[in-house]
Amino acid sequence: QRQEKMLRTVLTGTRATNGLRAFSTTSRALIAKLDSKDFDKVVIEGSNSNPVVVDFFASWCPPCRELSPRLEKAYNTVFPEKNVSLYAFSIEQDQGSDIAMDHNVSSIPHVIAFKNGKPFKQFVGAIRDEELIKFFESLKAAK
Repeated sequence: QRQEKMLRTVLTGTRATNGLRAFSTTSRALIAKLDSKDFDKVVIEGSNSNPVVVDFFASWCPPCRELSPRLEKAYNTVFPEKNVSLYAFSIEQDQGSDIAMDHNVSSIPHVIAFKNGKPFKQFVGAIRDEELIKFFESLKAAK
């Protein structure tokens, strides 16, 4: 039952206790476990081979909750092959605000694409769907 409850939490896109926010899809859930201790390895080092996109969010933020399903939909549209990683990073977790500050995140939602260990493209706020598609297409063009 506990596993079923956790899966239901993942599929509905709610925040789990470890700072993870999973995105739901019609095909499968994109479960991106990213916490403070993994950030440098997963994002900074990982972006040396393929771009890594990080959605900085907080569970209490209405624009964050509004953006996440649209962000995922745009991601799935542009990258059906999933060769660019998409993570959600809660600023509410231990050291989450420190990592956000390290990357100049002062407002949320704030989405940053990392490439070769550095921020490459970013946006702040719940932008329109067309702009989300353009954001991901610019990453595809830069690969």
